[in-house]
Formats: sequence, C-alpha cells, structure tokens
Amino acid sequence: MNTSILNALKSIALNGSIIIFVSACASSQPILYPNEHAKEVGDKQVRKDINECIKLAKDSGAKANGTGQVAKETAGSATEGAATGAATGAVTGNAGTAAAVGAISRGMNRFFSGMRKSNQPSAAYKEIVERCLIEKDYEPVGWK
Repeated sequence: MNTSILNALKSIALNGSIIIFVSACASSQPILYPNEHAKEVGDKQVRKDINECIKLAKDSGAKANGTGQVAKETAGSATEGAATGAATGAVTGNAGTAAAVGAISRGMNRFFSGMRKSNQPSAAYKEIVERCLIEKDYEPVGWK
C-alpha cells in the first residue's frame, strides 16, 4: 500500500477519533422550564437536583449513551468495507490495498456517524430523569 495514503488515512482516523471522543464525553442534560420553583431554589440547587436524578437513572441500569453499540456497528462496517474493497481490488489488480482502504473508510464512516448518535441517552434514561425532576417540582422541556 502506498505509504502516503496510509499515513493520510491514519491521520484522519486519529484526529477524527479525538474530536469524537471529546464530544462523546459530554453527556446530555435535561433542559428545564424556568418555573417559580427553579427560580426559588437557584442554579446551584437546580444542578444538584439534576445530578441526583441522573445518578438515579444510572443506578437503575438505564443507559446514558449508546457507545457500546457503536463499536459493534463499526466492526461490522469495516468488515463490509474490506470485502467490498477486496472485490474491487481483485478486478483492478490490487486487492490488499483496496481491502485496507475499504475497511478503514467504511469503519471510520460508521464510527463517526455512530458517535454523533451515541451521545443521546436512551428513552428509559430520559424518562427516569424527567420523572425524578417532575417529582422535585421542575418542568423538563427537552434535552441538550
């Protein structure tokens, strides 16, 4: 395989992975309507209550994000890319290089796509957090 192509693909993969990892670490938070209760208790207490509700959801086993599924999908896509690349390479005379390029490009595509989606909490997680907040007299209106 041409080393300049391989080095370029490695650089893209590494830089993209760092960006996605950093953004994936930021967990979703509920957005609250600024009702009288929220105004009375103040920002510090609101954050404390949100954190308590998030802990309750996590302790109950609800998934805060879907990163495990991303790994499975990335591996599957890389395998598909390698097979497609090898088939194309067999026709053009360079099956090994084409398989590697196919695996890297399909795998990274699925990885980036999945990481954007994985930052979203599961429906059960959201429901537990929202119900907890409602029981504390807050009014959740969405997620960010």
